[in-house]
Amino acid sequence: MQLAPGIGGPRERDGGPGNEQPALLYLSKGGSSYIVTIYMSSNVPQEDRPWQLKCSSIKLNATGAPTIMADQVQLTHYNGNRPANHPAVATDGSSVVFLFGSNHDNEARVQTYAGLTDETCQLLNDPMQNRVSNNRANNEGAADIQFNGNGLFTGGYLSQGGDVDRSIAIGLQLSGTTLTVTYRHTVVAPANIGRPAIVVLAQDRSLFCAAKGDERPPEVGVECGLIDTTAGTVLWRNVVAPSQPSNWPGVNAGLYMNQPSVGKLDETHVAVSVVSSTGEGRNKNHKGSSMAHLYLLTPTDAGPGAMTQADQLGAYQVHNGLCTGAYGANGDRAVAIFDTSITGSGVPALTFAKLNAGAQLAMGMMDQRVVGAENGDSGYLSNRYGRNPNYQGRDFLRCIGDVPNPGYHVTGGFMPNVRTFFVAPYDGRKMGDPKNALFMSFVPGQVDAPLPPDPGHPGDNNNSSNPGNPNDPNNPNPPGKGPPSLWGCSVGLGGVGAEASSLAVLGLLGFALILSSRRQRS
Repeated sequence: MQLAPGIGGPRERDGGPGNEQPALLYLSKGGSSYIVTIYMSSNVPQEDRPWQLKCSSIKLNATGAPTIMADQVQLTHYNGNRPANHPAVATDGSSVVFLFGSNHDNEARVQTYAGLTDETCQLLNDPMQNRVSNNRANNEGAADIQFNGNGLFTGGYLSQGGDVDRSIAIGLQLSGTTLTVTYRHTVVAPANIGRPAIVVLAQDRSLFCAAKGDERPPEVGVECGLIDTTAGTVLWRNVVAPSQPSNWPGVNAGLYMNQPSVGKLDETHVAVSVVSSTGEGRNKNHKGSSMAHLYLLTPTDAGPGAMTQADQLGAYQVHNGLCTGAYGANGDRAVAIFDTSITGSGVPALTFAKLNAGAQLAMGMMDQRVVGAENGDSGYLSNRYGRNPNYQGRDFLRCIGDVPNPGYHVTGGFMPNVRTFFVAPYDGRKMGDPKNALFMSFVPGQVDAPLPPDPGHPGDNNNSSNPGNPNDPNNPNPPGKGPPSLWGCSVGLGGVGAEASSLAVLGLLGFALILSSRRQRS
């Protein structure tokens, strides 16, 4: 479904990419279920340019498709060239807390503020009265936040410039509509590009990860620390994904670990997604090559525990996000890698890796699913139009799993065989729009039975589900061979990653789905 159109602002640098950086959560309240999404939008009045934060709320229904309850509600009206950036959201089950960065009133540096809404995007406080960062000499933004319980949240932000760059964890206590900082502690330092990623392990424990190093990309790697959220102390720190630096931008490029995303699989296992780069893009538009890595941790108070690693998960191998949830007929715990094209041309995808009995992450042939028929964009328009903080902007992809379907096992219900969803918002250009629109997709998570095979289409000899006569020597696609169908909503790439064959299949699939969508509309 579309949440916002791809319009807004002039088509120039600092004009804004349309919609960008959606952050979302699931909230059950008053017997109803909601998905609340807060995002940056440049579709704002002239006096609010270049962009502001907006909020959309979707209600999940038992006997019908999800419906929009609050449509593009503008939450901020601040000035400055970075008025409202990098939103992050969490909920205590009643209210929605969101953190964001702003240089309101044309301050020289960005600071992090905390806002509060209800499930229908109604603002409950004045965020400018809730500054949660504390060093006006530094840029302090790119926040994350998660709910621990009992009114306590774990937040974090990147503090850079003026003194040592660092990633800082904070405790936030919510009482009514008042947010109070209970502790503030450096977790990762130095951290020139250390945007934090946080996951709650228990009511009094949170795992905090960020890129570590003085350089961009970081020459140390990705470090994680375990926080005692009661005392506000760091129990341990460990570089879980070390970089392998070299003198660059020379021919022998290094391997630089960056951009962590984290998710809790179960009471024992935590997944950490990291993107490596060769470092050739420093200070220029040649971005070199990149690859997605997935680490499986078993953290305790003593350390990160046993770690395993999987590589090349994802369709595009750039700027991915991560979420976890039940997946398949057995409800296996799974990691979903969410990524899309950095060029703004190609459909977004979720790549699932299940946690098997041997505590290993395994991917099957049909465990990669296209999220939507429209183009996804993780970098193109953000680079063209964005300040992040300069002109190298990119999008930040997020998804959530284990979202209950109120239509499950309801007679006449919405997708009644689907018990839970993965929910994935994404930005991208659609035909006729000058900038990125905002879309949201509901992808089946735990289901009653495996999805049926694609029945195929007459004359489609490339469809492995429609093999034709297996005894025909001219049949190019006998049973068990051939590529997956391009007409379904699934494509199995076998963990190929961002190789040309993967992108070709996804590109063709997007083209086919777009043509099909246009035919239906006409």
